[in-house]
Amino acid sequence: MASNVHGNKNAQLSRSQLSEKLFFYIFLALQLIVILYPETVLHQSVQLAGITITPLVVMAPLAIVSFCWYFMSRRRNFELQPLDLAFLAALGYTVIRSLLAAKANIEIRLALEYAGYGIVAYYGAALLFREPRRLRGFIWVMVVSLLLVSAYEILIYLLQSDPLYGDILMNQQKSFDFYRGGSTLGHPIYLGAYLLQVVPLAIWAILSNKGKPIARLSTAALLAAVLAGLLSFSKSAWIVGGMMAVCLVLLLWRKISLKMVTGAVVIIVLIVTALAIRGDLGYHLLNRPESYFGREWTWENATEIISEHPLFGVGLFRGSIAIESRTGTDHPVDNYYLTVLVEQGIIGAVLYAVTLALLFWKALSLWRNTPPASRLLPALISVGLLAVLADATIFDAFIVWPHFILFWTFAGMLRSLDNSSPDGLSGLQGEGASQDAAQLREQTPLENIKERGIAQD
Repeated sequence: MASNVHGNKNAQLSRSQLSEKLFFYIFLALQLIVILYPETVLHQSVQLAGITITPLVVMAPLAIVSFCWYFMSRRRNFELQPLDLAFLAALGYTVIRSLLAAKANIEIRLALEYAGYGIVAYYGAALLFREPRRLRGFIWVMVVSLLLVSAYEILIYLLQSDPLYGDILMNQQKSFDFYRGGSTLGHPIYLGAYLLQVVPLAIWAILSNKGKPIARLSTAALLAAVLAGLLSFSKSAWIVGGMMAVCLVLLLWRKISLKMVTGAVVIIVLIVTALAIRGDLGYHLLNRPESYFGREWTWENATEIISEHPLFGVGLFRGSIAIESRTGTDHPVDNYYLTVLVEQGIIGAVLYAVTLALLFWKALSLWRNTPPASRLLPALISVGLLAVLADATIFDAFIVWPHFILFWTFAGMLRSLDNSSPDGLSGLQGEGASQDAAQLREQTPLENIKERGIAQD
């Protein structure tokens, strides 16, 4: 009898491990697809039985089913917090409102995919990354993808064409008689927002792995990302990137070394060199009124739509349709906060505002309740999330798949750190973290650890 019970436990454990491993690899594949394949801005796709077949359409059932299997095996280890419930309420309202407003099958499909990918990104990350080696593996994948995306943007600028996607992009980014590119994101603004979010992870990898190959790889990725951000010629990315740099200096000033100062000098040289190659670019970018006034015209129309549909909005992905019906021009709202009000109304906007407030309250509580050696990662994740939210003032960030999935993945990553064990957090940090974790274990009994909400996985 005892052997049967032992055998059943082993079988359950193996199924749990299998579901975790399967979901983790599907989760990584999903992240790489949205980063490396610009599905949102491509005009060519395969049709099968009237259904558009794209990588994200194929991935949706795989990601949702594997997540459900994984969640069922780990649900006892996951306690819902106010942030989790707020996100679920905001996402649920968005999808229900969109299904009620849908006028075509594709809108129903997109609303369901939006819900599925939101749940997979946030709750999947919150569960997966409680295990340090999963979190570490994800960060390494992000650093490598950052290097690839940045290198490809540099190549596009040198070739003045996009070898992979140039023939099937909806909009060729020709400005000032040169090709701006957008790397594998397909648009310079999308590229800029992606770089702002992922660069802090490269900085963490550099600081927490001094002298190791991954630190050198991360340094290369960071320098390439800075140059790629410059070559995107996205003014918003430049402005927000400058603000983020100031925040990072204030955050890391105690860790600043001669090597970091040298790196900053190299970055400044890259900036000056990039502008010197084409001396007219800086002038034109700073004196180009159509970029702002084109958006201002759209924003005025958006506010009129909001006044007509104040409470419930017009439905997910219908903002640009509403603009077109008023103006005769197919144009996005180009401001995510206005987009939320247009598409989801005041109710949806309030739900998302509460979710974001709880997310950054979580970040603040992590800063207060985490040992100093373990604060760096949640702080850097928060800086990246804030940078994307700032950049979202000039484009419809979270109705674009890469930014929607990456943002809520990083939010889930932040949520997962609240449930990491002291051992796990210290295992992710740099020099001196192991000693801090050892002191914490000696000073804090198991009961106190549970009271602080640091659950053992």
